[in-house]
Amino acid sequence: MASQHSATCAICLECFGTGGVQHAPTPCCERDTSSVRFCLRCLELVCRLSPFEENIANCPRCRRLVRVEDGIVRAAQLPQRRGRCRMCCQIHVLVNEYYCSACQQGTESGPLRYECQECHGIQRIHHPMYRYQEAHDCFAAGSTWACHVGCEDQRRWRIVSQDVHRIPADDIPPSWNVEDPVVVRVRQLRLGGVDGNGTE
Repeated sequence: MASQHSATCAICLECFGTGGVQHAPTPCCERDTSSVRFCLRCLELVCRLSPFEENIANCPRCRRLVRVEDGIVRAAQLPQRRGRCRMCCQIHVLVNEYYCSACQQGTESGPLRYECQECHGIQRIHHPMYRYQEAHDCFAAGSTWACHVGCEDQRRWRIVSQDVHRIPADDIPPSWNVEDPVVVRVRQLRLGGVDGNGTE
């Protein structure tokens, strides 16, 4: 049986083995049958341009931490630096000079809108407060954030329903019982009699 793995880098789309393009296996998620692969140069650039210090980056495929050392992609860990996050003002392990991992993610993806439990005002918050909700329509049970739209005090929040689709699919709380939208769509197509080639 012929191998199904890709012969090109998923980032630069260059063919491996041409013009010095060298395949760089990732230790976190690449397998012999992987259809998504990366070249060494692209992964070096990903690590160099990463917001993390220490030349560490998220794997472009699975988001685990990697670094490139001596031409080899290795699993990585951020040093455990504790400090006060400039966004949530809590003492956490900081993933860079300023933010904890949760606030860093919120900064990268942009603030989501939340409703205050007390005044019902809507406020944009960078920290992923949805992580503390038992369901998408429930207010967070424990964690609070300062309300600047009416209360001027620490309050509980819930994500505005129109922003739920902006939550990264791999970060939706398990208690929400939300399926990956791609899986839902494939299931709908298959139940409708459409095969993998789009034909009935």
